[in-house]
Amino acid sequence: MVKIISDEKDGQTVEDLAARLGALTAERELLRAEVAQLETFQKQCDIEADHLRDLFNNSEDVGVYRLRTNPDDPEHARLVYINKAGRRLLGLSETDNYESWFSRLHPDDIQKGLEMQAEALETGVFNAALRIFQEKDNSWRWMRHYSFAVDNERHEKEQFNGFLWDVTDEVQARSEADRQGDRLRRLSYRLYQEEERQWQSIAGAMHDKVGQSLSLLRFILVREGKTSPGDSALTQRLELVDQVIKETRALTAGIYPNSLHEAGLVKTLEWLCCRGPDFSGLDIRFEADVGHLDLDKDMAIFLYRAAMELLNNSKKNSGARQVCLSLFENNEGLCLRVTDDGLGFAYGGDQDDMAGFGLFSIREKLRYFDGSLDVVSSPGNGADITITLPL
Repeated sequence: MVKIISDEKDGQTVEDLAARLGALTAERELLRAEVAQLETFQKQCDIEADHLRDLFNNSEDVGVYRLRTNPDDPEHARLVYINKAGRRLLGLSETDNYESWFSRLHPDDIQKGLEMQAEALETGVFNAALRIFQEKDNSWRWMRHYSFAVDNERHEKEQFNGFLWDVTDEVQARSEADRQGDRLRRLSYRLYQEEERQWQSIAGAMHDKVGQSLSLLRFILVREGKTSPGDSALTQRLELVDQVIKETRALTAGIYPNSLHEAGLVKTLEWLCCRGPDFSGLDIRFEADVGHLDLDKDMAIFLYRAAMELLNNSKKNSGARQVCLSLFENNEGLCLRVTDDGLGFAYGGDQDDMAGFGLFSIREKLRYFDGSLDVVSSPGNGADITITLPL
């Protein structure tokens, strides 16, 4: 029988040693469990990596690639991996090295590609649509490239892992939409010009023909009054003609105000609210917070007509009592805003039946000015309409 005598120096007993042994055994079991978990996790990672590799290699529409960059020569980024879809999208054979991906860029896109790559070396992200030449059918295809940097141990952006896909149809559709937008803007301007010619013609006819006829009639009545003093019927006719002349002048000024050219938009809008066409029943407040406005003729006339249309809507359609017309500038441009306390209406963007033809007409003319129309309204809550034109 062996008897273990404890060392008085370290003071350990058999019980102490047993306890330490038990602790070490428990720690070993924990380490074994952690190693088992790590091995399981590694197997799962390997499985996921195989799945991703299969996904990348067998993808039909999305190219996957890895580029090794050269900060000293950004034009020569070496392609170190690309899947089958990427080779097909770029028109590469299995033996093509593709040492410089810039070699297949459209001449007009090379500078953009260089600038984007230089930016990517700083930000770690490359995101651009560029044209790539396809030898198989001698065509240029738009490819969207999106890649992100992988840093080396020196924290240098040494490689980029990325994706690419064909966006030719999308770019062409967007270009066609832009062309149609330009065409609509031209048509809107032609419509605007024709409408202005009509307004000018009406205003001219009212001034030259109706106005002159009324002036002649007044002259005749005044002359008859001199020969028949005290004739009450004649006096009433003269007062009626004077009233018609006054209203005709106000209507003519409202249709095509000369004050737009003489006094400017702010003064003309102020006149519109105070002494313009008949807005009886409306309490109109006008506010202006703008600096010196150097507007061209077309823009000034458009804003005036829009203001008149919106005020008419407030009077005729909404049953409003109080209206505020304001002109101000913000970061987006020059804004014309009309708010009222009327009945309001349900507005769904392209549908403005409750507001009549006015909003539709304004929105169509805005195409030419690249402006925007913002409508906030609902039944029972009045209307808040803002027109914004870029300056």
